[in-house]
Amino acid sequence: KSESKLGKPMLVVQHGLQAGIFSGKGMKTNMAVWGTGQKKYFEKLGCPPKKMIVTGDPSLDSLKLISKQEARKQLGLEGKKKIVLIATTTDSREEVDRMLSWCLPDLKNAFTIIKLHYNEKRSDYSTFENRPNTKVIKKADAFLLLRASDVVITINSTIGLEGMIQGTAVIEANPSFETSKVEYGKSGAAYYADDAQSMKKALELAFARPRPEKQVRRFIEENAGKLDGKSAQRTADFIDKLIKENNK
Repeated sequence: KSESKLGKPMLVVQHGLQAGIFSGKGMKTNMAVWGTGQKKYFEKLGCPPKKMIVTGDPSLDSLKLISKQEARKQLGLEGKKKIVLIATTTDSREEVDRMLSWCLPDLKNAFTIIKLHYNEKRSDYSTFENRPNTKVIKKADAFLLLRASDVVITINSTIGLEGMIQGTAVIEANPSFETSKVEYGKSGAAYYADDAQSMKKALELAFARPRPEKQVRRFIEENAGKLDGKSAQRTADFIDKLIKENNK
């Protein structure tokens, strides 16, 4: 329902990294967005700048970074030399299979975790259950998995952004052969692959050296906002402001 029909102010709180996968045209309500880059994205869709506030991601307020060794210990993955996390998506199973075909042949010497989207069925990935040094996971602490991993591979999931925050190298896979929805690679904050050969090269680079810290930090700030533990408070303050303005 629109604000005019409700007769009360409405607030949309961002959930998930948005870029090319959301149609905000016509949305004229108040919005709490994560970062300045996300605000610019919604502005392009026609959302009024004056109705948006950059708050940061409240889900990151209580995030505490632990050591990679501790994360692996908690997950029972001690002793693993290299761990690669592959995040699937519900956008297209064909594209996910293409991504997997690009990277799995070059991960024989690494422990691979295939993290399913919560809307997917684990049984759909049963063929990977018996692959050596591979684990298919649906329900798990994503932040813990990211901290334990050396590399995360994603198509357009928010998990790429979360991986950067955890200090994990990120590879953007583009199996659609179209313009990237989330331009992780183009930003310079992640490696990029659009075929098997470029994926092999991206994996080699990701294991060898991280992306420039300056570019990673910029991407995080533009898309996740300030990681100062005050995102929820900024959102609450904005709600309080809307209520006071409505009661005038």
